[in-house]
Formats: sequence, structure tokens, C-alpha cells
Amino acid sequence: MFALDTGCSRTCASEITIRRLGYDTGLIPRTKTVRAATGLGTFGEVEIFSLATLGVTWDNPSIAFRELGTPRVDGLLGLDFFRGRILTVDFVRGTVALVRPWRRLFRR
Repeated sequence: MFALDTGCSRTCASEITIRRLGYDTGLIPRTKTVRAATGLGTFGEVEIFSLATLGVTWDNPSIAFRELGTPRVDGLLGLDFFRGRILTVDFVRGTVALVRPWRRLFRR
């Protein structure tokens, strides 16, 4: 499960999730230093084949990874995933919708 995190500029995954995808995280250097809610952190970066969620397939995204501190979340969908799209979080209905702007213009 990936959590929606509009406070995170980059989409990132837990190191365990990246290993489950078949990457040897021990061979990938930790080269990115990022300020997170928990302080400064050093992340690795890997390009994966695709990420599909909320009706969107993102081909060849560059995903940051490190231990996220919670076993219940496999990753965080950051702002880089949402750029160029309209994100609607409806707390009354309990729904999340993600569309490209042009689709909304032509919807009846």
C-alpha cells in the first residue's frame, strides 16, 4: 500500500519494497539527502518499470527509497506523481480521484 503524501515532493518506497521488486539495494548508493518530516535522510534512487495506481500508469519513474519507519506502508505517493493532474480528495464520500485536466474539461 502506498500512502498519499502531498507534503512529500518525491515518490518514495520502502527499501523492503524495492528489494521485493528484485533490486539489490546494497548495490545502489545512497546519494540523495532530503529533508523529511523526521529530519534529514539519505535516500537511494532507482528507476522502476512502472507504477500504476488511481487509474494512472507512470512509466519509468525514478523512485527514492529508504526505510520509512512503518511496516504498514510500502511507499509514499509524492507531488511528482500528481503533477499535471487534478487530485480530488472527498472526505464526505471517502473517495480519491485523479484525472488529467483535459478529461475534466470534456466530461459531461
